Amino acid sequence: MDRNSNKGDTWCLVLAIWSQKYDARHVNELARQARTLSASLSEIVLFTDHLRDGIEDGVQQTLFPPYFHRPDFFGGAYRAKLAVFSRQLLPRGRRCLFVDLDTIILGDLGRIAALVNDTEDCFMMPPAG
Repeated sequence: MDRNSNKGDTWCLVLAIWSQKYDARHVNELARQARTLSASLSEIVLFTDHLRDGIEDGVQQTLFPPYFHRPDFFGGAYRAKLAVFSRQLLPRGRRCLFVDLDTIILGDLGRIAALVNDTEDCFMMPPAG
């Protein structure tokens, strides 16, 4: 079946956080924006370096796997983010869309998730600039 033909399919939003640059309030607001604007969003997974207080129910915290949970991987923006593409850690049978925490959500992310062709794929929004 062509995944693009059934745009009503649900999908998973994937986020990643480490250190203290962002806090639970920021994650919760981004999750609220996504839920409000994206009716087909079924779940949110947050990769984190440690379990964080204040993260709202409905945002599943997942520790970075040991291989990616190294100080040298948290120094550069993209090395730790590679963990979000590990299919062992993401929901099975669900298209996934990774969004950076510095993203502002202004519309339905489901429209972008619908472009992901396979339920085993994860798409990363390209950085601005």
